[in-house]
Amino acid sequence: MNIASELHSDFCRIDNRIKACKALNEDTDYQLISMLNDQLCVTIVGRLEQNIKKIFSGYASRHSNRKLERSISRLCQQFQNPNPDKITELVKLFDSDFGNQLSVDWKDEASDGNKIKQMVSIRIKIAHQTTNNSSLTIAKIEAYFRAYKNVVTLLQQHFLPQ
Repeated sequence: MNIASELHSDFCRIDNRIKACKALNEDTDYQLISMLNDQLCVTIVGRLEQNIKKIFSGYASRHSNRKLERSISRLCQQFQNPNPDKITELVKLFDSDFGNQLSVDWKDEASDGNKIKQMVSIRIKIAHQTTNNSSLTIAKIEAYFRAYKNVVTLLQQHFLPQ
């Protein structure tokens, strides 16, 4: 299976989870809904991290020799908590102009980069249990999911065009 197909399958799996959560009725315990929203946030950030690694490993595989490919693979394995600064830093290693453009585009408060930043921050709070009450709603999860899809698709189309 190629990377574009894997990404599409990944998007569909998360989208189906979101639809299942939206289908819960108003009688569902709010703590359960909160927990499901937290889990979706953690899942989306995890998939963002893994898919960025997959894209750059695929790029290295296509465009470099084995020694460089292994080095890039090791670099990607260290990539965690993919906030916009870390993403643009990684992108700049492969295409500085594109990375600089992302930095500019993501300065806007309504940008995908800002949504990614919020989502990663919430994921860290959830993982380290530094908050007892999550304010995540399904609407926020959907916005984070769209940002995740947009960023991954943008990187995939730029670095691994079909």
